[in-house]
Amino acid sequence: LWSKRLVNTVRFGEHSAVINREKSGLTVESRGKILPQGECWGFDTKIIYSITSPEKIRVKISGEPYGNVPSPLPRIGLVFPIAKEFDTANWFGRGPGDSYPDRKDSTLFGEFSGNVESMNFIYDVPQETGNHEDTYRVTLTSPDCERSIVIAADEENPKLFSFSYPPFTLENLTAARHCDELERSEENYLYIDRKMRGLGSNSCGPEPEEEYELKPEPFEFSFVI
Repeated sequence: LWSKRLVNTVRFGEHSAVINREKSGLTVESRGKILPQGECWGFDTKIIYSITSPEKIRVKISGEPYGNVPSPLPRIGLVFPIAKEFDTANWFGRGPGDSYPDRKDSTLFGEFSGNVESMNFIYDVPQETGNHEDTYRVTLTSPDCERSIVIAADEENPKLFSFSYPPFTLENLTAARHCDELERSEENYLYIDRKMRGLGSNSCGPEPEEEYELKPEPFEFSFVI
């Protein structure tokens, strides 16, 4: 379903932006559409960047579906390409192993750390791996620990998020049919998701239960960089 509906080509396209300068800082409101190539469905989207200092950016994203959006969807979120030097992740959330909406009771809640290789289990047949549910904060650090990138729940609207941090693209993971077809990229990729679809056991059983399906509904989430 997802490949036929070109879900893998979905990108954000901006059609307008407004910049407001205030005493508290700078606000950029970007409007556009999250949509695939050559299909008439997607989400009317608004992204607000609130810059209150050189070190802090609040990001708020909201979307309204339009057209015949595929149901269910795999995930709702965004991805940041990150320089290879940031090879370690420290997070406060579920761990140390990966977790998903319908497979997380076996994981603990606390402070955890791992490098980009150890956080992503490479199956013989490549598949979804390395996600961490119920995350409050994730910090990516360089080996010398002199520089770091922090993504944290928005204190004004403190909803937890999930994250994963693979050394390869999601497109490569989806296309690969054997582990030797996974290609380490020149960058790592930080995925921040408001919500993911449950795993279910569809490789040998049923789809996810209804409560873990991801329907194409209006969404809103925010976080702080």
